[in-house]
Amino acid sequence: MDYDELSRTVRDEAAELAAASKEADSLRAKLAWYDGFVPEDAVDEAAGEVDRLSADLHGARSNLAAATEHFKLQRVLRAVSWHPTALLVKSVRESRRLYKSAKVAVADLSAQEADLDARRAEAQENLLRRKEEGDRHATFERSSAAQRLEELEARISALTPAHEELARKLGDIDRQLEPLLVDLELVENKLRRVTPGNQAVHRLNSVKSRLEKRVRQVKRKGTMVVELVIIDGSNLRFDDRNGKIGLFALRPLCAELLKSSEVLVVFDATILRYLGYPDEASLAKAMLGTPVKVVASKTEADEFILNLADDETTYVLSNDKYPEYAHTAAMEDERVLPVEIVDSLRLVCVPMLDIKVPYERTR
Repeated sequence: MDYDELSRTVRDEAAELAAASKEADSLRAKLAWYDGFVPEDAVDEAAGEVDRLSADLHGARSNLAAATEHFKLQRVLRAVSWHPTALLVKSVRESRRLYKSAKVAVADLSAQEADLDARRAEAQENLLRRKEEGDRHATFERSSAAQRLEELEARISALTPAHEELARKLGDIDRQLEPLLVDLELVENKLRRVTPGNQAVHRLNSVKSRLEKRVRQVKRKGTMVVELVIIDGSNLRFDDRNGKIGLFALRPLCAELLKSSEVLVVFDATILRYLGYPDEASLAKAMLGTPVKVVASKTEADEFILNLADDETTYVLSNDKYPEYAHTAAMEDERVLPVEIVDSLRLVCVPMLDIKVPYERTR
């Protein structure tokens, strides 16, 4: 899985998890509603509320009618109380008091009627809603919903740990890429401003190439899967100063690599004479169990190594540039990794594999 594929996978898995979680939450809410809802009781309760409010409203309207008639009577009495012929009726003061009382009663009862009418309409809507819920409750397939929820929860549980690991890996790569991409953008901006033919163009292009290569290395390093490592043994018998160190660095390097992948060390036949081994079996014994292959010549050894490394999970360890084999899959995919052998520190390192192991100069 390369960087672009990793990015797509993380993005697609995040979307899948979000959709599964949303559907699961919806199913949980529906199941909770189903388990807590009793259709008959809910409908009966809503219907009873409508009936009660209807009776209250009827009573309020009757009271309002009576109060209105009383109000009309008091208004007549108030009108006639100003004439001498009305002295046989109640006093003017009593008439005014009763008039005001009737007027307030009419206003209060009118407000009560409006309130009860609104509450009855709301109760009627609630009754209709409860009936609809009852219909939905009757058609809701609880067993299939519960089964679907179980499937979703299992999928979420299975997908989450792997997704979190991939997201963490992608985050680590992106953090390493960020400064490189910033530098690369700066160089590209400078190149756009430089006049063609300027001496700075060559230097900037060189910097750009190095940054692009570093970006590719970071992306590969964060996503590489290494199943087989082929070591150019003849090439790695020299240290960083081109000094001959034999198998001193190869043995601990192979031991470290064997912890996580298969290893094959390829030599050309001259290695036997250089190191003083009589045959391939003696050389293999000196490599302490690491598989060894001796090829007739250096050219054949190089060709053998690169032809064998045609799979994307196979990497080559060598400091050889292999210019004549630039067309091979390992070279085109940049799967030939450099090795640093620092004899002064007795260290052998493979930066792309995060390997740094010490060695001793013992036969």
